[in-house]
Amino acid sequence: MKVGRFTSTRPWQSYAFSNPPKNWKYVRALDVPWASLKVRSPFLRHTKYHCSFGVDLLHTYNSIVPYGPDWIIEVEDGIPRYGAGITQKQLDFAVKHLSHKRCKAISFTSEMAYNKNSDFIKSHGLEHKKRIIYRPVHLPTLENNKINTDLFNVIFIGNSFYRKGGYQLLKAFERSAYKDWRLHIVSNFFEDWGPRPTEGQMKEFEKIKNSDSRITFTQHMSHQDVFHAISASDVLVGVTFADPWYNSVMEAAACGVPVIASNISSIPEMVIDGETGTLLSIGDFNDETVIDDIYDSLCNYYTDTTLRITHGKNARQHAENKFSIEARNKALAAIVD
Repeated sequence: MKVGRFTSTRPWQSYAFSNPPKNWKYVRALDVPWASLKVRSPFLRHTKYHCSFGVDLLHTYNSIVPYGPDWIIEVEDGIPRYGAGITQKQLDFAVKHLSHKRCKAISFTSEMAYNKNSDFIKSHGLEHKKRIIYRPVHLPTLENNKINTDLFNVIFIGNSFYRKGGYQLLKAFERSAYKDWRLHIVSNFFEDWGPRPTEGQMKEFEKIKNSDSRITFTQHMSHQDVFHAISASDVLVGVTFADPWYNSVMEAAACGVPVIASNISSIPEMVIDGETGTLLSIGDFNDETVIDDIYDSLCNYYTDTTLRITHGKNARQHAENKFSIEARNKALAAIVD
């Protein structure tokens, strides 16, 4: 079966499309490139006006398909994704095509995504199309990749450095007087959305960055090297303030590395508190009490090797059970069986 897919800009999408369900073959479907044309309309950018011949099924991400073959929509956040200025006409348009028999499933990438949209789904009689199908993660062969077992290696990965709690991690790390602690920050520091730091926080960031030799920064890294870097770490910290999903948290689990993360959004679906990692409550971006919690959690993993190893093993098992390509493909195949 030929399945048309559109863009695959994210590593997890490339991985999923390169490893399809049995008897599926993903092919590039052609659509109007609204983003490349710099069209800002949320309605147009999330409606697939396409020219797809010879495909049996279309698989879209957050977008409505108004004509053509049968289709599946994968949803990570809101549906329809037409923005705050959505009109009644646009809403009716979305409901019409989601209700049509051509739409075979509305696949949410997390329970959180479904819960966010449950009123919309139920009120329009779409409950029978609902699925929960997680993003897949590559499960690398586990090896002892620790660069130096005499060091306690902490890693942060995320381009939205401030939104993902990078500043709070830096402040927590700075409190440590342990000379064998190391922090590797992988980020291009591009802030696409979310909370913005104050001028004072940015100055504090620069001060810590330039004064603590235990901290290293990498702006660009291949996805393969990301897995190597995580595997070489003892714990990943991702205390995000706003994210519908956090791929690096899932990737850490796949590498058998425990995570310190925030108890928001879909994160609790990736991290089982006290079993595969540690979940922290967070407040406003400027509420720095979470810094104490990050520091205490780091100390727990530093001083308790058994805890760190146990959480890492549990995290890997959780990833195998919930986020494997096999689990995803089984769920996708069941839609059209």
